[in-house]
Amino acid sequence: MLIALSVLAGLVLVVLALNSFLAVLEKAQTDEFVLRRVFAALGVLQPLVTAFVLVVGGIFAYRKLQLFRDFEPHLTVTQSVSSRAVGSSYAHIAVTTTLHNSSKVRVEVRECLFQIHQVQPLSDDDVEHYYVEAFREDGSAYIEWPIIDEVARRMEPNEIVIEPGACHHEPCEFITIGAS
Repeated sequence: MLIALSVLAGLVLVVLALNSFLAVLEKAQTDEFVLRRVFAALGVLQPLVTAFVLVVGGIFAYRKLQLFRDFEPHLTVTQSVSSRAVGSSYAHIAVTTTLHNSSKVRVEVRECLFQIHQVQPLSDDDVEHYYVEAFREDGSAYIEWPIIDEVARRMEPNEIVIEPGACHHEPCEFITIGAS
């Protein structure tokens, strides 16, 4: 990156040097014929060098600074759930959500929502009703199970930042009334 920046700075200096040289020639007492030929040659050279600087600067901005990149993050979310009975009436549920950032940009999490849904015990009729509603005409499938409990959390800026290629594990625990 330092080399590309040095080349870009060098090309800008060449354009500035050409402009300075033209100014010096204009003030000097030089033969008019020679002066016209130098101005003509530099008049052709200056747009070429300027175009070259713009192209190199554009390539530098695209490749190194990634100014024209797609900023859509590629975030994979997976969950692991474990549960254990607590006494005869309660259940301890531990949910760990893993966020994996496979993009080239940092991802910052500002808000999260954990929901514990009731899946069992439901009657066959209730389960059938949820499945019928879940499979929509557009081909998507989403089952809205009854919510037993939920935890919403807002994060401070820079509290959870996931660097490119990194993972973040976010744990959440619930105590619910267990099925007897």
